[in-house]
Amino acid sequence: MKYFILPTIIIAIPIFISSTTFAVAGIRGICDGGLSDGLACSVDTDCPGGTCVMAGGGTQCTSLNCRSTNWTAYATGYERRTYKYCATLTRCASSIQFRCAAGYYGSSTTGTSGCTRCPNSGVSMAGSTEITSCYLPSGTTGTDTSGTYTYTADCYYSN
Repeated sequence: MKYFILPTIIIAIPIFISSTTFAVAGIRGICDGGLSDGLACSVDTDCPGGTCVMAGGGTQCTSLNCRSTNWTAYATGYERRTYKYCATLTRCASSIQFRCAAGYYGSSTTGTSGCTRCPNSGVSMAGSTEITSCYLPSGTTGTDTSGTYTYTADCYYSN
């Protein structure tokens, strides 16, 4: 039997580690969407344009590390947030939610349709789903054929 000695080849592979990787000491997540899609994260700010979703890896999902974002203005008459919840003990799931902004009523799943402005510059709370949530506030003034008037109490719309 003959033995041959083969030459050894050393291959150097550069590894790039983003600063985001170092921020995940205790919580392991993955950016879902945005510029850092697929990269490690610990909070949403590690994922510009996306959200940090728990990846499992043994970290328990809690209300502290799996939090919905605040509602923010999205389009005229609409607000948007990322809703997060613990789908399993170690996985934080998320979805995008839309609602009508203050001064509008209805419902929307897309942020592009479903919300209607309250009539006559009426007001409503954000998230209102019915016209009966719209009202003219106390102190609102107007004029008709009989003269000028002032509402002395909030005046809600009815169907």
